This record gives sequence, structure tokens and C-alpha cells, in this order.
Amino acid sequence: MDNNDGEDALQLVPLGKLCLKLRGVSYSKGEATAFPAEDYLPILRANNIDDNELNYDGLVYVPKSRVATKQLLQKGDVVIAMSSGSKKLVGKGAQLKKDWNGSFGAFCGVLRPNLDMVNQDYFGYFFSSASYRNHISDVSAGTSINNLKNEHFENIIFPLPSLKKQRTIAAQIDNLLPDIKINKTRLKKAKKLVVKFRQAILYAAFSGKLTEDWRANNKTKSVDNLLERIGSLRQQAQGKRAKTPLAIADTDLPDIPETWRWVSVDTLSNIVVDGVHKKPNYIDNGVPFITVRNLTAGQGLSFEQCRYISESDHKAFTLRAKPERGDLLITKDGTLGVVRAIRTDREFSIFVSVAMIKPVLYEMSDYLELALSSPQVQSQMVGVGSGLVHLVLRDLKADGIPVPPLEEQKEIVKKVNQYLEVANQVEKQIEKAEKGVGKLTQAILAKTFKAE
Repeated sequence: MDNNDGEDALQLVPLGKLCLKLRGVSYSKGEATAFPAEDYLPILRANNIDDNELNYDGLVYVPKSRVATKQLLQKGDVVIAMSSGSKKLVGKGAQLKKDWNGSFGAFCGVLRPNLDMVNQDYFGYFFSSASYRNHISDVSAGTSINNLKNEHFENIIFPLPSLKKQRTIAAQIDNLLPDIKINKTRLKKAKKLVVKFRQAILYAAFSGKLTEDWRANNKTKSVDNLLERIGSLRQQAQGKRAKTPLAIADTDLPDIPETWRWVSVDTLSNIVVDGVHKKPNYIDNGVPFITVRNLTAGQGLSFEQCRYISESDHKAFTLRAKPERGDLLITKDGTLGVVRAIRTDREFSIFVSVAMIKPVLYEMSDYLELALSSPQVQSQMVGVGSGLVHLVLRDLKADGIPVPPLEEQKEIVKKVNQYLEVANQVEKQIEKAEKGVGKLTQAILAKTFKAE
């Protein structure tokens, strides 16, 4: 292709003709380390691609012998997430803007621009455009596994003016995007503040500070009578199989009001169990089968993008764990400690990655959902294992819960939900602003990459 600087005509060129496509480095878990070491190189992975930029958090390091010379990243390379559990994330890309002595993992790929044909900055901006994302969506449409191959990039149409025009366009975008980036950074910081606010409210609630004035105006008795009632009901529900509940494992827990008590999860539960330990046979329609992603997709328990099992499998699985309204679900593999109270009568089964707590008193469900999400309890949920960490059920049973009298529990739930609703509204406004900023960015890029 002859692409002279003086030529202003726009050409539509297959992306594959403009870059070298490279595969990522394969390595075993035993070879990788989380810390820098002599004769090791840092590796970028898909989680290091964030909003079309590279971050260098959570790097792994592998022996230099694992990295081919051509796999060493160069300034201008675009790192692509070639595999992801989400169609929204597969294909996300970010350009390396600086010299950096490292490489990239097997679930990523790299597109290295041919600088005789395409301007480095112009090339990098393409992967932030809606045009590129639409191409990736078309490629992955209808596939159940979100994997991309090098050949998927071959025929993506790339609008290519002259090198001179590319440099001019890139410089114009460089002038426009910094202000947008500043606003995006501010919005990200605002979202982090909302997260901190939520945690501060939960910490205050379950240390007793949030209801300090309420206790002063409402002379409540100790929680001991409530705990005696729970113990009696637990004994009745479990019958002959009843065992003495596990004691709290952590003896160095924060101070709480004198009318409260630290009590183990096991003491407050009739059952603490995880879901079925085998992968079921999925069908197109049937009973929902809930995994970690259904607890982490947003607020509450999501039935979107869930898989389905047969009635007979569901009946067999619920002999072990039968989720019901008022029960508590907790993610125990990978993403740890996300808590959801069940607020539906819809039947479903759960996978081994999800733990279920059946409280002795269902009237405590709302309180326990918040308590289990509090910093005081979350800090006790320490995962074990290398690679994919998981919570051990026995450890979960021995986690401590701060328990006040029932009247104060209701007051805590009311106050916390009021504050959290404010946080939710603020977060919605931030997300609305983020969408507006995103649309502005796309409006700028669309004029460049609409292939017109």
C-alpha cells in the first residue's frame, strides 16, 4: 500500500495489514511470583486493562526464560484482553504509552503497529472508539465462550488517512481528551468516596455508635434473653443431630456496647452449608442455578445470565442446600464475602462457590445481611488457597457477629438503609455523569473512526 504524506484520501484498510499480532506468555502458577525477583519480568494481564488505560497493580513476575524477545512490550503496543467471562470485557484494549521492561500473559494479545503505515497515537486511539467495540461485539455475538483469536482482528476495518493527517488528528485528540480524563478521574475518586462512606456507616452501625443516642433514650435490656431463645429454637430445629455451636475463632474483636454480645455465625444458624460440589448438566430452560456472578452482578440477587438445571437435578441438589426466603447467601470462592439476603420465593439451586446460612430467627435476616457485610465481620472472612482462594465453611461458622437486642437491630437496619439509599442515589448521579463523559469521548473519536 502506498500511503504518502501528501495524500489526503481516506483509505479503509484491514487492521491485520497495519500491525503485528503477538500471543501472550504461558507460564505455570508454580513459576509465577507476586514480587519482583532477579531474572524475572513483570507480566500484564487482562485485569491490568482498565478503561482503555494500563494500570500496573497486582503484577505477576515470571522467569525471563519464559519470555521470547518479540514478547517484550514496546512503547505503542496495544494490549488486548483476548479472553474474559464477560462479553463487555473481552477485547478491551489499552496502549503502552511509555518504555516498560515487561511482557503480557496468555489471556492477552498484543497488536504492534507498523509505524511506516500508521501513526502510533492515532493507532492507539482506535481501540477506545465505539467503532472498534462494535466490531468486537459482532465477532463475539452468539458465542458462549468469550475468547478472541488473532484472526478476529484481521479484517476489522481501520480508517486510514495519510500519515500527516493521522499526526494532525492525534494531536487534536491529545488536546481535547486531557480535560475529559481529569473529569473521569474526579468521578472515579467520587465513587471511591461513596464506597468509603458505605463502609464508614456499616462500621459505625456495628460498633454501636450509630444508635448511641437511641440507646440513651430507650433503656433496653441485655441481649442475653434473645440468645437464650435462639439457643432453644436451634435445639428444637436440629433435634437429635444438634451439636454445640462453634465458638468464635477471633478473640481480639472490637469493643461493642455492654448490652450487645459477640456471637458466632454457627450460634445464630440452623444450617451453614455450600451448594452442590459437582458441575450440573445445564439445559435451556428450567430451574435457575446460582453462582458467584449472580451475587456480584449488582444490588441484590440477580437471575440475569444464570444457567438452568432440570427439576430432577434441583430436587437432588436441595437435599443438601435448599435456599428459601430469608436465608443468606455468601460468595465463598474467588470473590469472597459478598452477602445477599434472599427476598424471593422463586426456587433455585446453588453451586459450591456459594454458601448458605439459614438463620434461627428469620426476623434477623435483614440485620444479619448488613452485619455480615460490615468491616468488623468482613475482616474475619480470610480466604485460603493459592490462585483461587475460598472460604472454609468451618471458618465462616466461627466468625463473630455483634448482636444487640432485637429492638436495636431494627433501628440499626432502618438507619443504615436510610444512609445507604443516599449513597445509592449519589452513585447513580456519578454513573450518569460518567456516561455523559463517555459519550463526549466517543463523539470525539467517532469523527475519526466512523470510516467516512
